[in-house]
Amino acid sequence: MDAECDEGEAKREDLRLTLPNSSGWEAIVEVKGYTSGTKTNDSRQIRQHRERYLGEYARLPDLTLWLANPFRTMDPSSRPAPDQNVREAAENIGAVHVLATDLYKQWALVAAGRLEAEAVIQSLVDAEPSLWIPADEYSSS
Repeated sequence: MDAECDEGEAKREDLRLTLPNSSGWEAIVEVKGYTSGTKTNDSRQIRQHRERYLGEYARLPDLTLWLANPFRTMDPSSRPAPDQNVREAAENIGAVHVLATDLYKQWALVAAGRLEAEAVIQSLVDAEPSLWIPADEYSSS
């Protein structure tokens, strides 16, 4: 979305997503990578993106995703879980905090035919602001 900015204008969120069968539905996505834990002060930037969207469209986006890859230099299997501060920061700004490792695991289950892509999408669409808890392979239909 930064390509949409005029020179000197504040940066925008990284991505905007739409759903093909939901006219007018739109999500904004901010992608962050961290060498240590999630920097909760990044929530201010995400809140600004939501406020800008509200100013431009007179409504909030249908979904705000804060896609994070914390501890990116560590093996994913040994990374600590996000703490309560991450959950609270996401809740306070109306965002769904998604760990890149969780999204990757969901993709792997879809690729293996053990989970439907639509189930993952619906899980994200239905998520409440906080830390996203993905579906597991046994909840697929």
